[in-house]
Amino acid sequence: MKDLLFYAVPAMGIFGLLYTMLKFNWVSKQPAGNDRMKEISTYISEGAMAFLKAEWKILGYFVVIVALLLGFMATKNEDSHWTIAVAFVIGAVFSATAGYIGMKVATKANVRTAEAAKTSLSKALNVSFTGGSVMGLGVSGLAVLGLGGLYLILKQYFYVTGDPKEMLRTIEVLTGFSLGAESIALFARVGGGIYTKAADVGADLVGKLEAGQQFAPYPMAGILLNTFFSQGLLQAANSIAANGGVLTKVSVPPKIFAFAAALAAFINFLIGLIPLAVVVYISGQTLSLTFPLVLIIGLFMAFFTAGIGLTLSVIFIRFEESVRGSDAFVLQSHSAPVNKQIMEQLIMVDALKRASAKRITVILPFYGYARQDKKHRGREPISARLMADLFKTAGADRLMCVDLHTSQIQGFFDGPVDHLFALPLLTNYVGSKVDRKNLVIVSPDSGRVRVAERWSELLGGCSIAFIHKTRDPKVPNEATVGKVVGDVKGMTCVVIDDMIDTAGTVTKAVDALIEEGAKDVIIAATHAVLSGPAVDRLKKSRVSEVVVTNTLPISEENRFDNLTVLSIAPLLARAIKEVFEDGSVTSLFDGHS
Repeated sequence: MKDLLFYAVPAMGIFGLLYTMLKFNWVSKQPAGNDRMKEISTYISEGAMAFLKAEWKILGYFVVIVALLLGFMATKNEDSHWTIAVAFVIGAVFSATAGYIGMKVATKANVRTAEAAKTSLSKALNVSFTGGSVMGLGVSGLAVLGLGGLYLILKQYFYVTGDPKEMLRTIEVLTGFSLGAESIALFARVGGGIYTKAADVGADLVGKLEAGQQFAPYPMAGILLNTFFSQGLLQAANSIAANGGVLTKVSVPPKIFAFAAALAAFINFLIGLIPLAVVVYISGQTLSLTFPLVLIIGLFMAFFTAGIGLTLSVIFIRFEESVRGSDAFVLQSHSAPVNKQIMEQLIMVDALKRASAKRITVILPFYGYARQDKKHRGREPISARLMADLFKTAGADRLMCVDLHTSQIQGFFDGPVDHLFALPLLTNYVGSKVDRKNLVIVSPDSGRVRVAERWSELLGGCSIAFIHKTRDPKVPNEATVGKVVGDVKGMTCVVIDDMIDTAGTVTKAVDALIEEGAKDVIIAATHAVLSGPAVDRLKKSRVSEVVVTNTLPISEENRFDNLTVLSIAPLLARAIKEVFEDGSVTSLFDGHS
């Protein structure tokens, strides 16, 4: 009995296709109007078919290339099989067939709806709704038939001994069908929409001509542009969330979906212009030279629509496995674009909370807005406190941060905060590179002298110096470097800081130390923000080496010869282990926090 239910699935697909053929035949038998209307509707249908064939040719190349790649990748995965390529091709073919059904019924239904409207509204609605049901049943029937039939074949081929791994391979190969169908639908979604639009415009124009109305091309072109913009914007804004399934299966940039949606809307717009131009020509009117400007405007609008849609596209998070009762660690460094990174992490925390995670630890290798920890002038925010409130509201139970700009930020969060230090990592590296007898630790300002003292302790009690500097609160990222306090003549100096942003202050400190007689200068910092002119300034400075950690990702274009990047991963891993096992995080730093 259970096996019969499996066979019932493709049977329902066949039944749906038979019903589709029946209703399609009914639509085809409805009156299509006089000879002139039939002639123009034929032009529209032939144009749509020509476009479809051209689209199939291009997508055919895509299907072959992707199928070969899938087949090759499957040979490297023991849970997959090369037949996933075959399933992908079958899914693509079924999806293309669905587009063909949509085109055929749309071009027939729309002109017959226009003719039926001359008799009664109910008759017109009957033709229109029947045409829509034919398209829907055609797509559904093909999908059910394809998935159900392919599953039965794969089940007989793979699931022989009843081993769960065999069923896993069956399902893995079956996803190839869905991927093929989704891929073609993504690029060829115009199949139903474009052809429907073409038929709609054609039928509407024919109706106006039959009624003896004069036709004005430019208002209609404006309507098409407006429709293109509204549809493109809506589709682009929802494109990433709507294609979440594809993103989990294939590694592609999410931005491509927004641009694909805008492109589909633009092609829809172009197809709408074809019957417009045909009818204008048939009606005896002429197109001025300004008419092609509509195409140029549409092209610019396509890029504009994609950009706006991408901006409006939502961040969607869903955990594929159960997290109920789990100890969750959500790691995200707040790199550029910082607001996007923060929002992603907040949404991940909220999703974990609503999925009943036992404890949520937010790991922040770099704490966004950390420098806005107090008010410098009136009417300013304390954004670092706002960050802590946001994570608490989202559902975080604990924060884990690396080298906060100021330790007071720990008190902003209403809960435990594990403050990790990159100090041991940096000191171990620097200590292995220099002669500690001739070493001076230099604080960039008087506020970080305590950190310099800890450096000195770990490096055997070397000398300490600091740079006297002042800041103008009205001018961000800029400081005035004063005199060097301490003896640095003939010494190797290590300038320490929590971050390098624009590198203006730190490069001025290097110049001041060299002028005071320092033999060599090394910069050691935890966070490499490297914004604006930072890289150019560091390249031109007289610093011998810049040592940072990878709490922030550093792109290839921001790397240079004397830059050394140390991995923070081992430190984070040890801290996560201590938290998970209810151990001591401060033990990693000799009791410092």
